[in-house]
Amino acid sequence: MSTLAECCAQINASFRFQSPLPKTAEITIGGRPKFTHVIDLEGHPVKIEPGERTLIYVFSPTCIWCKRNLPSIRDLANQLKPPYRVLGMVQSTEGLKDYLSVNHLPFSVVVDDDPYDLSTLDVQGTPQTILVAGGKVIHNWSGAYEAAVKGSIQSTLHVSLPAIATDTK
Repeated sequence: MSTLAECCAQINASFRFQSPLPKTAEITIGGRPKFTHVIDLEGHPVKIEPGERTLIYVFSPTCIWCKRNLPSIRDLANQLKPPYRVLGMVQSTEGLKDYLSVNHLPFSVVVDDDPYDLSTLDVQGTPQTILVAGGKVIHNWSGAYEAAVKGSIQSTLHVSLPAIATDTK
C-alpha cells in the first residue's frame, strides 16, 4: 500500500505540461508578477503598470461561482474609484462574447492565455481577486465573496458588498 505522498508524487509525475513552470513561479504577497501575454478583446497588448493599483478579477464564463459572485464584483467595481483600476481576466475567449453581451461588466476584460502568468499569481481556480499595487501583489483572495473573503475585501478596500447570489439563472 502506498502512502498519500507516494500517490501524489505518482500523479504529479504523470502530468506533462507543454511548457513546465519553474518551481519559483509562484508569487506570494509582496511578490512582483510579470504579465507577458495580456491582451484586450481586440488583441492589443495591455500593460499593468507598476505604479497602478489594479484589482484583477480572474473568472471564467462557465464558472458557477463566478456567476453567483457577479452582483458582488459588479458592486465592487462600481465602488472603486481612482487610483484603483479594475480588470477582468480570463484565460480563454471561449464563450466570452456571449457572456459579456448578457452580463455587462463595468470593467474591461483582458485575456492572458499564458499559464505561466497566472501561475505567478497563484491562480488555482475561479473566481480569484488579486490586488496589485506598486508592482507587487498586496492581496490575493480565492473564491466567491462569502464570509471571510467578503469581510477581508470590505475592510481592505473600504467597500460594502452584497450577499452572494443563490439563483444563477
